[in-house]
Amino acid sequence: MAPAIALQQKSRPFYPNRQSLEASWGLRSLPHSISKAKQSCLRFAERHLLTSSLIDAIEGHFTADREELINNITNEPDDSMSLVRLLLHSDQYNITGIVATTSYWLNSTVRPEAILNTTNVWDQVLDKLNLHSAVEFPTKAYLKSIVKAGHPVYGTDVFKEKTLSEGAKHLIDVVDGLPEDEMLHVGGWGGVQTLAEALKYVRSTRKPQQTDDFVSKLRLYTISDQDNAGPWIRFNFPRLHYIASIHGFNAYTEATWTGFSGGVGSDTSLTNQEYSTKNFQIGPLGPYYPDIRYSMEGDTPTFLHTMVNGINGGPEDHPEWGGWGGRYDLVDPSRQTLHYSAGSHSPIVSVNNSCGSNHISYTVNPLETITLSGLSTYDPDEGLPGHSNGLEYSWWQYKEPSATMDTGVQHIPTLNFTLSERGKVASVKIPSAEEACIPVQADANVGMGIQKTCQQYHVIFEVKGSGEPPIRRYKRVILKVRSPLLDGEEEV
Repeated sequence: MAPAIALQQKSRPFYPNRQSLEASWGLRSLPHSISKAKQSCLRFAERHLLTSSLIDAIEGHFTADREELINNITNEPDDSMSLVRLLLHSDQYNITGIVATTSYWLNSTVRPEAILNTTNVWDQVLDKLNLHSAVEFPTKAYLKSIVKAGHPVYGTDVFKEKTLSEGAKHLIDVVDGLPEDEMLHVGGWGGVQTLAEALKYVRSTRKPQQTDDFVSKLRLYTISDQDNAGPWIRFNFPRLHYIASIHGFNAYTEATWTGFSGGVGSDTSLTNQEYSTKNFQIGPLGPYYPDIRYSMEGDTPTFLHTMVNGINGGPEDHPEWGGWGGRYDLVDPSRQTLHYSAGSHSPIVSVNNSCGSNHISYTVNPLETITLSGLSTYDPDEGLPGHSNGLEYSWWQYKEPSATMDTGVQHIPTLNFTLSERGKVASVKIPSAEEACIPVQADANVGMGIQKTCQQYHVIFEVKGSGEPPIRRYKRVILKVRSPLLDGEEEV
């Protein structure tokens, strides 16, 4: 099951009296001036938290100002670990929703009750947690109110559903209720079909500008792709701020986020079972923090990325700065398609005024010279900024297709190319009959006796485009050598 958590901004007051504030921050023995400075920092932290505190756990949706989580905690122990970790840091986030969704490993079931089981013991730890925080942790009642469910279907199959899931409705409501200067961080711990469902609904019911405004509010961080909804979202909403490791399906060792969980050769002093038992599997929440099976807290990077700790770039909308959730550089292929001049386009290849991908063929005589002209080839990028180098041309012989088992040909002579017109035109001299044609014994049952079989030469005209990256296109020319008469044969 993939829970999705959404955190709405709400007022979180300071402790009601100075005594409790000083006790929690150890201010009693400090000079009054330092005490005021710390209070100022606390107030700054409170304001900052209120603008970047939403976690969406619908298997991986996050926003910068609020957070919503989407995950599948029932079948993946590390998801349960991450949920406990999130709750223990929920004073730093304004969690607006937790949505149970499917994923690759649990593709037809959602279990919001498993999330509620964890939050049911929240009252037992809440007072002690509040003792150590300058702002209030969310209450058990509030957490219960924001646990929702997505449709129990896998990936883009959600588009077949006739009604919106409660998870998608909740996500839309949260985004629509955001102040103008706030964003929603969505953390994807499993499949992101609930987010895809919400985005598709918004696009189909609102004007393009309204849809763009909705998308601009979202900041998504997913634990790789765990269904086919993630690629669908990136393709259909290329402007969405989307953090993900793109790699082979289930090839999680290639992902950036695994740095938190530890891998082969990493320092596991804090990510082993002994440390976990001693430090995490204690107190009322301890039973909900399972033993390590596959990895430890694999989904935690989605919200560590936005934790306000002074080093993370997430709260400031700069994932390229790096931090506890990893460092991510911008990959935006859509930018190359916004303007024609920014793209790289295929050259249009023509030989003897024949263009297109089909080959052309000529029957030639031994020792004949044939001219192949690529003068009609052109560059669709010619004259565009950054395309000043022009096309590059090359003619070459593809020998392998000329040597076949049925002809018994072993030696393929090398063709000579004489180039002109800056490489656009090639004159090709056909080998002699002695080289190009060999006598072979035909099938005795046919009664054809001895005949000559001549080779076919494959000439490739290769054109390299002027864009970046350069695109190559080709034209194949097949030169079929006409068989000469055998001694004693008469021409008919």
